[in-house]
Amino acid sequence: MKNETELLERIRNGSADDFGELIQEHQSLVYSILYRYERDKHLLEDLAQETFIKAWKALEQFDGRAPFSHWLSRIAVHVALDHLRKRKRIQNETAIEDLGEGALEWLQGEDNPEIEGNEAREIL
Repeated sequence: MKNETELLERIRNGSADDFGELIQEHQSLVYSILYRYERDKHLLEDLAQETFIKAWKALEQFDGRAPFSHWLSRIAVHVALDHLRKRKRIQNETAIEDLGEGALEWLQGEDNPEIEGNEAREIL
């Protein structure tokens, strides 16, 4: 790999092609970090892509005080943790279909005249 500092400078100056070289250099690092959090190959690829996109967008924030690989590793960990939080939120949700028709009928029924629309949404 060419001098990483020079490479980063060229990328910052608009050489998007050089970013591909940076990805190739750090791809195994990013995958190994993300693999600790996600084993599904397709999701792993999505998370790696998200990591590199975030790095691309935030490249101006990289100040060079620490190695680029450390900075990129932190982005990968944050992407993985966000993924886990999102997955946990989804797992804690119950689809309306899973509640069955009885739940909707109960919410809309005459047995519960005190439940208003907002309250029904909150219960669901």
